Amino acid sequence: MSPIRLCCLLIFCLFFNGISAQIRPYRYDFAVCAIFQNEAPYLKEWIEYYKILGAQHFYLYNNFSEDHYLDVLQPYIDDGIVELVDWEVPIFQYFGQKRAYMNAINKTQGIVKWLAILDIDEFIVPKQNDTIPEFLSDFDQEGIAGIGINWQMFGTSFVQKIEEGQLLTEMLTLKAQEDHNENIHIKSIVRPEYVVEPPHVHNFHYKSGYFQVNANMEQFDGPRAPYIAVDKIQINHYWTKDETFFFSVKIPRRLSWGDSPETIKKRLDALNQIEDTSISRFLLPLRQGVFVESPE
Repeated sequence: MSPIRLCCLLIFCLFFNGISAQIRPYRYDFAVCAIFQNEAPYLKEWIEYYKILGAQHFYLYNNFSEDHYLDVLQPYIDDGIVELVDWEVPIFQYFGQKRAYMNAINKTQGIVKWLAILDIDEFIVPKQNDTIPEFLSDFDQEGIAGIGINWQMFGTSFVQKIEEGQLLTEMLTLKAQEDHNENIHIKSIVRPEYVVEPPHVHNFHYKSGYFQVNANMEQFDGPRAPYIAVDKIQINHYWTKDETFFFSVKIPRRLSWGDSPETIKKRLDALNQIEDTSISRFLLPLRQGVFVESPE
């Protein structure tokens, strides 16, 4: 091959590769990150749910779990869906949690376009789209580096125990009033390459010229939204789980933090006020994923 033809071929290859990189520069358009501790009974439902909603990869940080979490996660790890990190850093005052998030942010820059940073009891529910990437497509705009999505706090729905063969998301349908004060909190979906640090586990600081918005594309700062915006999307936060979990885990923990029994009961009552079944349209494929199919 002549030097001229070789030069032309190299130029063409560089040009083509550049165009290809612009068309799809990321390995994953949407991925999810979470840190967990002794959440084995809930991991499969959570992963299968986000697979249905368009998540292509999971970055999970195990924080001193002593249950059978690895039995649940190993099939997903073997299939390349889950990347598991043993995060042996105490999460006291969120220190270890924020460090885990920054570890995920750093490793996903240039690999993941949008990264949701959540807990295992948090399920993002789009109202007007069938997947989360469909929702995110409207936010591909200059300057937008994070989206803060409001909670909807769910209670026990007076369910004593979620039995084998039942889903947490189908059994727990009662929540607080939509404008309940805790629902002002947000969790974030971020563009990793624009994140500087997490000042809080709910929100992030971004590079100069970049910012977070709410679901209505209104710019704001901090872990609390300017108002509760859940017409388009919300996070179902199953904080209490069932009554067995609430009374055996949550109450002792809250008492150790100084809450009175009366305060705890009042909070539980507030979280069992109205029905919300907005997640129900995803439950049939979720049941199939959890109880029938193996990880793909």
